[in-house]
Order: sequence, then structure tokens, then C-alpha cells
Amino acid sequence: MRNLLVALRSRGRLQAVVSAVVVVLGSVLVAAAPPASASSSQSGAASVSPYEWNIAKSTRTIGGRVCPTFVVGSRPRAIACFKRDGDKLYVMDTGPADGLSATGVWKNYVGGKLHRQGACVNKLGTGHWGLCDKNFKEGSTIRLYACNYNSGNNTWHGCSKSLKFKA
Repeated sequence: MRNLLVALRSRGRLQAVVSAVVVVLGSVLVAAAPPASASSSQSGAASVSPYEWNIAKSTRTIGGRVCPTFVVGSRPRAIACFKRDGDKLYVMDTGPADGLSATGVWKNYVGGKLHRQGACVNKLGTGHWGLCDKNFKEGSTIRLYACNYNSGNNTWHGCSKSLKFKA
């Protein structure tokens, strides 16, 4: 904020507005990062691809047998599943109609180092399965979390522990 005030005093009005927009956009990008509960250390982070955001498409079928589930109290709120054949992520919102989206947060490791990461956001509402079709390197490791996410204000509302899969 102090930098913004200095910019207002020392530069023209247009430059100050541009500086303010850059500060706000930088804050939004930081707020959109995955929750701490779904992140790990990123040694070799320079080679990590940008965070991948996908909006799930409606599907009637699901894949995967073992799925992390995010639970609040005794009630499941989000389920995320991985189907190795085809690298498909399935996400279902099982919570109340609360404005939060069930989200499958994933991290892809190659040779033990974080290679790609992203989120599959299900905005289809409670009781509907969503599908994100990915393409992971064969033999790489996937860590999958089931989370609740508010896309309206880029806030996270909890995640499950991760489950580990081979692509």
C-alpha cells in the first residue's frame, strides 16, 4: 500500500492507476493458490508448469475405486476419484447447497519431483459428478485431494488427506 501512495505522489495519475491494477491482480493470483493443506514442498519448483485450472464437465459414470473424501463433522462434503485408464478425474459435491464447489486438487510427480499441479472444479451442484480429462506421464505419481472451494472469492474451505496413485 505504501508503494501505491508513493506512486500516486511521484507519477502521473494513469501510471498510478496501472500500478494499483498490478497490485490488485497480484493479490488475486496469490489468493487463487491451492490451500496449504493440499500443498507440499516444491524442490525444483522452477521446472513446475503453471497451475492448471479445469472446470469439470457433467458425467453420469465415474471411475476409480478408491477416492479421497473431504468430511466436515460426520458428513462428506466432496469426493474426488482418479481413473488410471484415460487419466480421468471425477469430482462430486456431496455437501449442502452452500455455494462451495467440490474440487479435486492434484499434484503430479515425475522422478519424485513435482512436475504439474492443478484443480478440477465441479460447479455442477450437489449430487452431480464432474469429469476432468487429464494426460499424465505414464508411471508418474498422482496425489489427489478432495476439497471445498469458493470460486466467487478464491477461498479454500478445507481438504481431505491425499491419496497416492500411479498414472
